[in-house]
Amino acid sequence: LEMWQSAGRLSIENHWWGLGLGNYSLAIDPSFGYRNPMNAHNLYLDIFSEIGVFALLIWGVLILGTIWGLFRTLRSAANIDIKYREIAVGLIGSLVYFSAHSFFETAIYSPVVLSVLMVILGLCSKILSRSESI
Repeated sequence: LEMWQSAGRLSIENHWWGLGLGNYSLAIDPSFGYRNPMNAHNLYLDIFSEIGVFALLIWGVLILGTIWGLFRTLRSAANIDIKYREIAVGLIGSLVYFSAHSFFETAIYSPVVLSVLMVILGLCSKILSRSESI
């Protein structure tokens, strides 16, 4: 909670443009080196404190907009094949899990997790573009 409070304080102080990508650890303790992997253990606070409110809004639109688009695709059952519906349900579950997990960890700093997230978003894009073209 102390890390969240300090990240929240820094976010409010630098709410428009943030501290700059990778500068969170320097703002917490200037004796840390530039490459220190310290973070707030909350993806949303990390994005807000390092990149600012606009990046946080874009991230929210990306994740929530994708989930909303998949839900709309599922509701229009006539437009999509059953196998794509099942994949869409799995993708929604994956994005919801990632979003909930992001409250307690900054998973996008892991190259493996970021790669899997990009594959999930790519699959979402394919499902959404397929449902729009039908």
